[in-house]
Amino acid sequence: MTLSVGVDLLGLGTGGLHTPRRLARAGEATLLFDWTDRVVVEPGESIWMPLVEALRSEDEQDSDTYFVLSGQGERGEEELGTAHVNLEAIYKRGRDEIRARLPVLDAQQRRVAWLT
Repeated sequence: MTLSVGVDLLGLGTGGLHTPRRLARAGEATLLFDWTDRVVVEPGESIWMPLVEALRSEDEQDSDTYFVLSGQGERGEEELGTAHVNLEAIYKRGRDEIRARLPVLDAQQRRVAWLT
């Protein structure tokens, strides 16, 4: 099975923010994607107003960003689980925890992996 991680910013979809696919071998405990990307967040950029609206929202979940772990195998593409961070909480803390360890949960809320 090959795995990849997509980033869904504020529910806007992955929009090309996803890791290259990596082959996962049976028994392999760690899979290194070694991937970075950036989103320019400034007035005039497409993400600007959705971010401003999410941070102004009464519902803190409006500023959630999801990391979607997907696998491609014999049955095709399938979502294996998601992890998330809340941009409003990061903003209020005044710092990003770049090395945070995020649990990836499947549809039944079982941990299937970790993202760091």
